Amino acid sequence: LFDEELGDGCADAGKGGGSGGAARTRCSRCWQFLKAYWAALLAALLVLAVCTAAGVAGVIVMADSVADQRRNDAVTRGLVYTTLLTKTMQMATMPLEGVADWIRHMGDPRWPDVRAGFSERASSLMALHAALLGDKAFEGMVLQGAPSGVVNASFPLAENEKSIGHDLLEDPLQRENALMAIEKRTVFVAGPYMLKQGYMGAPVRLPIFINTSSIVNDDNFGNPHLPHDCPEALCYARDARFWGFCVMVVNWDTVKQVSVIGDISAAGYMYRLQRPPQGGESAPVVLAQSDDAEGRGALPAGAAAIDFPIMRTLTASGSLAHHTWTLVMYPHSGWVPAWRDPLIALVVIVSCVLAALVGLVLGSNKRLRAGAASLTRSNATLTEERQRLSAL
Repeated sequence: LFDEELGDGCADAGKGGGSGGAARTRCSRCWQFLKAYWAALLAALLVLAVCTAAGVAGVIVMADSVADQRRNDAVTRGLVYTTLLTKTMQMATMPLEGVADWIRHMGDPRWPDVRAGFSERASSLMALHAALLGDKAFEGMVLQGAPSGVVNASFPLAENEKSIGHDLLEDPLQRENALMAIEKRTVFVAGPYMLKQGYMGAPVRLPIFINTSSIVNDDNFGNPHLPHDCPEALCYARDARFWGFCVMVVNWDTVKQVSVIGDISAAGYMYRLQRPPQGGESAPVVLAQSDDAEGRGALPAGAAAIDFPIMRTLTASGSLAHHTWTLVMYPHSGWVPAWRDPLIALVVIVSCVLAALVGLVLGSNKRLRAGAASLTRSNATLTEERQRLSAL
């Protein structure tokens, strides 16, 4: 190419100059080449830039579309699991409202009377709901009565004796939650955490208020224990007086099994279910997680986080009280499809090949034109020489 197009003059320029002459020769030849083929090189670079930019942008757009679809699928799947979990918790606490209504409808519920009928009432309600929802829905569940905030009745009592005498308002870890439930006059989900009974449970506490107009004897409902250090505005309001709590201790292992929250991992996701800190805790508490999420400080960046109310109840003011938990999910294969990076590399390679072909075609075209011009000049010279010879 160089010898034919540029001539041998550049090559001869460096003879006898040693290595310095050779370097000058190479630079001169490169410069001559750029001058001769700048249009072809420019066209090749333009093709490379356009094809690479368009191809890479197209691949990224397709990959982002797939990633968005995967995120949407994850959120949709997560909402299914969180809905099942919420419904499981709601079903598990159905007997709680029944016992609370029974106490309220007594008018002036004396604690000795409540204690006498508590086990029978709790047993019948749990049996009724178990017949409707299945025995597994109430496996390991416990109903408790806590007059003035002190647990003094439990059904079943077996294996739950350690909870008897537990003062929720005196316990520094439970006092804040208990006062919040009293203030809002709504159910409060504590935990799940390790209970005194030795298993993970979530005590669902429903504060019970009795209208002051129904109270006959002003003796704290026949209960010798007053609510421990309870603000008068909360426990001794004009319209109603705080009787105590009705508590449903939800077995967390049963809830996880019934709600099939663990199936998230089998669906192709690493996940972590957590609740906000309570009672002096400094960080969110992990309630369930996939095996590949254990030991990780956090799931990979960009993991889908779904905040959902574990229970929804009406407060005394009529507003909804939310107990928000969070489900974090991330697919094992990631959001970005595995084919993105190899396809980007392929686009770059194909663009380079196309650019090289364009450069070669344009360069060859220039060489052909230069060759034709050279032949024309040679023919003209030969014709002139022939005419000169004829004249001689």
